[in-house]
Amino acid sequence: LVRNLNILAYLSGVGVLSSVLLLAGVAWTGLDPDRFPPSPTFCDRAANCTGSLLDPSPTLWERWQALPVVLGLVLVCFAGHAVLPTLRNDMVNKRQYPRMVDYTYAIVTTCYLVMAVVGYLMFGSSAQDQITLNLGPGLVSQMTVWIVAVTPLTKFALDMAPIAMGVEAILVVAFRLQEDSWLFMGVSWLVRTILVSLALFIVVAVPNFALVLGVLGSACSFTVTIAFPCLCYLRLFWPELGVGSRCLNCFYAALGVGGAVIGTTAAIMYPEARV
Repeated sequence: LVRNLNILAYLSGVGVLSSVLLLAGVAWTGLDPDRFPPSPTFCDRAANCTGSLLDPSPTLWERWQALPVVLGLVLVCFAGHAVLPTLRNDMVNKRQYPRMVDYTYAIVTTCYLVMAVVGYLMFGSSAQDQITLNLGPGLVSQMTVWIVAVTPLTKFALDMAPIAMGVEAILVVAFRLQEDSWLFMGVSWLVRTILVSLALFIVVAVPNFALVLGVLGSACSFTVTIAFPCLCYLRLFWPELGVGSRCLNCFYAALGVGGAVIGTTAAIMYPEARV
């Protein structure tokens, strides 16, 4: 219900710290698997799953049938860029915005790559959709699980804020509401409560986390991240663009639409390919 993104930024900072601690916790358990053994349910020693960084588990490197699903899963990790324009509007020094974006994507990409390498070195082909399933009952493992639980709570409000503000802007125009009125505040609280309830319903109704990410990553992230920006850019600056820029943006837009169709179809029809 908080509308001030400056306050949410501090809460999001806790989420960033949680993500770093999550990576450190998983790596720590991998350095001492004897003290922090992996889960026997999802890391079977008979399948040569070691749970160790020093003694890597065997990994199947080529699974081309899973490529469309994997692309959706990977792309959803970078779909948070939709919140960046909203953050820019609340920045004190907007000149630092380009540098902030560069640093953000560099740090995020590094964390994802390190977590991927650590996870597959430790668990190989036994790696699960959620890394916490592979962790055992040790203290560090359980602390890591709680960090995973805390991380979405710290980022959820910031991610939902642009959606809520967009819906509120539509309602303000449609019903001619005054933004400083009590009626608008009540509508704002109602909109945000409905959005949170809808997200909770989706989580309960569709518990398969990887399937949801695969579908969202393909259907939404391909469209929002690749196709939509290129189409908007072409629509706004078509007369000023050269032939090369027009062809390149048209190619990226077609790539985004094609990736959305192929990835969504693969995520729904072949859910086992993500494992």
